[in-house]
Amino acid sequence: MTRARPTFIQPASIVAILATTIPGVLQACSTVSAPRALVVVVSAAVATALAIPGLAWAEKREGNTALQVALAGYFVATTVALFASQGFGFLVAMPVVSVLVLYLPLSRAIVFAVAMLAFALAAIENPDARSHSALGIGSAFAFVVVFSLIARRERFARLEIERLSAELETLAATRERNRIAREFHDSVGHYLTVANVQLEAARATQLDREARIERVQGLLKDGLTELRRSVSMLRDTLPTAQPFAQALEALVNGSSGTLQITGEKRPLSGAVGFTLYRAAQEGLTNAQRHARARRIDVKLDYRSDSVRLEVCDDGQGTHGATGNGLAGVRERVELLGGTVTHGAGPTGGFVLSVEVPM
Repeated sequence: MTRARPTFIQPASIVAILATTIPGVLQACSTVSAPRALVVVVSAAVATALAIPGLAWAEKREGNTALQVALAGYFVATTVALFASQGFGFLVAMPVVSVLVLYLPLSRAIVFAVAMLAFALAAIENPDARSHSALGIGSAFAFVVVFSLIARRERFARLEIERLSAELETLAATRERNRIAREFHDSVGHYLTVANVQLEAARATQLDREARIERVQGLLKDGLTELRRSVSMLRDTLPTAQPFAQALEALVNGSSGTLQITGEKRPLSGAVGFTLYRAAQEGLTNAQRHARARRIDVKLDYRSDSVRLEVCDDGQGTHGATGNGLAGVRERVELLGGTVTHGAGPTGGFVLSVEVPM
C-alpha cells in the first residue's frame, strides 16, 4: 500500500501564517523608507501566495517537484522581505521556518531554518541591535521549530493510524467473507454434492430411480435446514446460549449420540457457538462414516474462562480423520485463539477435543 502524504495547509495553519506575516509587514512598513516598504509588501504577498494556495496545490500533485518549487519560492521571497525590512519584519520568517520543518526531513529543515535565522540577523544593519536581538530571535525560531516538529509527528501518527484502521477493516471484511464462504461450503456443499451424485445415478439407470429421487429430495430439505441454521448462527448479535444449545442437542440426537453438559451455562457469541457446532458436526460425521462407532458421546464443559467440547467414540481409533474436515476445524478454532487435539482415546476409539476462550 502506498503511503499517503500528509497535508498541512488547513484553516488553522492558514490563520497562523497570516497572523505572523501581517504584523511583520506592518512593523516593517512603519519603520523603513517607502521604497523598502513597497518591496516588503510585494515580497511578503508573493511569499504568502506561495505558502497558502501554492503549497495547498503542491500537496495534491504527485511527486515532490511542485512542493520543492513552492518551498524554494517561499524561502526566497521571505528572504527578500527580511532584507528589505532591515530585520524589523523578522516575524514574516516564522511561518517559513514552520513550513520547512513540516515538509522537509528534519536535517534539511534545520539547515534551512539556521540559514533563515542568519538572514534575519544579517538584515539588521546596526551591530548593537543585531547583538541584542540575536537571543530573542533565536529563541523564537527554536520555539517554532519544536512546535512544528510536534505538529508534524502528530499528523504523521494520525495518518498512520488511519492507514492501519483501513487495513484492519479490509482484513476483517476479508476474514469474515472467508469464514462465511467456508461455513456455507461445509454446511451446504456436502448436501449438494451427494444430491448431484444421486441425480447422475438416477439419470444413468432406471434402477431405484424413484428411491434416488426421494433421497435427493431428503438431502435438499436437510441442506435447506442446515443453511437456515448456518445463517441463524452466523448472526453475531447479542450473545445467547439458546440457539447453540438447541442446535447442538438436535445435532447429537440426530446422530444417535449422547450429550453431557457440565459447568454453568453462559451465553456464547455467534462465532464461538458456530465453531463448536462445526467441531461437533465433524466429530460425529467422522465417527459415523469412518470409525463404525456404536457409541458416540459428546461432552460440553463450561469452564471459568473457556468452553471445551469433546466428541468420543468407541470405533476403530484413528480413522483417517486428519484430512480437510479436521483441518477446517483447527483453522476456525485457532482464529478464535483456541486449541484442537485429536487422537486415540485411553480405552480405544477416537477423541476430538476443542477448547475455545470465552
